[in-house]
Amino acid sequence: MLARALLLVLVAVTLVTFGSAQRGSPREEFDRRRTEWRIQASHRHLELALDCRKKGHVKASAKQILIAHELSRGAHPGVTQVHALLQSLDDAFWKKNVDEPSKAEIASYDKQARKLEERDLSERIDFALWALGKGLEEDAHHELLELLRRRDEALVFDERGQLRLGAKKIPVDASARLRAVAIQIDGEWVLRDELLSRLPELETIHQRADERLCVRSTTSDAEAEFVFAVAKAALEPLEAALGGRPERRLHLVLFGDRDLYGKYLDRAGIGQYRVVRGVAERAANAAALLTADISGDELVGLVLHELAHAYDFAVSPCALPEWYSEGFADSFGGRGTFTWRDGRLETGLTFDRGRLERMREKRLPLAEFFRREPLELWRTDPGAAEDFYTQAWALHRFLDGGAAGKDFSERFETWEIECRGRALGADLTRPEKLDPQAAQALFDRRFGADLAELETSFAQWLATL
Repeated sequence: MLARALLLVLVAVTLVTFGSAQRGSPREEFDRRRTEWRIQASHRHLELALDCRKKGHVKASAKQILIAHELSRGAHPGVTQVHALLQSLDDAFWKKNVDEPSKAEIASYDKQARKLEERDLSERIDFALWALGKGLEEDAHHELLELLRRRDEALVFDERGQLRLGAKKIPVDASARLRAVAIQIDGEWVLRDELLSRLPELETIHQRADERLCVRSTTSDAEAEFVFAVAKAALEPLEAALGGRPERRLHLVLFGDRDLYGKYLDRAGIGQYRVVRGVAERAANAAALLTADISGDELVGLVLHELAHAYDFAVSPCALPEWYSEGFADSFGGRGTFTWRDGRLETGLTFDRGRLERMREKRLPLAEFFRREPLELWRTDPGAAEDFYTQAWALHRFLDGGAAGKDFSERFETWEIECRGRALGADLTRPEKLDPQAAQALFDRRFGADLAELETSFAQWLATL
């Protein structure tokens, strides 16, 4: 059903005739060219979404649809329609489409997605250069800022001060404007991204990075190198757990100063997260971590927990309930769930025994547990917050690991893939705005009638840990 409907949308869009508008002023031609590019670029991502859907890669399909919408900004007539189609599919459809993609399929999709990303950016460079040639300096600067932040690479300037983008060069004046909003990190010019632009006073940053991961520390090279090694080791198990790879490089920013961390959160409009040591931002493709006064396993656990959030958010655009998100993140970074020895990471271990015993004594009934707000608990009762995270880890492991039995485990798997495949709770117009209530409502519908049985089974399994 979805594949056929998607195909009809794509065929309809290909009938749009480009270049038919008469040439007008540079401003009018700029608007026309930008609209044409948005339609064509978003169209390519919808085609990839269709290909992913045919192959059963539902999370990647949903992600490409939202990327198409981000690029389209209302210009493509089919994006919203396709998103609506995803919401209309019934339970029977998702029950028959729960197979996870193989490692080879994930690699194939990643290659296609990166190729599309490169083409999008190359065409935007050409468009920005065209705008500069027409005297539209402000429009060109805005396009260059957007594409360079998306490109996420060091800026290379030649001896004349021209920014080089592959074989293309940006004129001197336009290059100077870009250098003015860049910062030098380890001898390289880096454009201030969404995180760094919030801290213009920050001048010294230590970085370790490759094509998939970037770690920046306000403290030292040693901290950046250590955290990079830990996070790099976690990428493969995260890929296996989530069945996908982020299309863009993930960023971890490490704050060694509490005041600077708080200032960053305030400027990001999320000052309420001062009560916790880390927060992953979906729209920024990044996580901010307060690393002051911690080391060893405590630091490793914080890194793994926030990286798991950032990776999950990057792979899937849906909004899952907080008990699920925190349980998943603590399956990587919870106390006792990992070891880091001699540069080797092991994950998937059992939670700290002391925390488990305390949680068993204070375990919340599931109906109450599902409605708890962990951030509010951190404000009012940190001990209760720790218990929430422990119970979240346990419930996630119980349902995801098969211990719940065939019926409950299959229901959970179908619920999860439907949430991700439909991009449930995501707002097409505001990618940073998420509402987990829809996913929780779907969970209640799937499990509500048997919640007492699930509760009993969960309690019996907890007693065996």
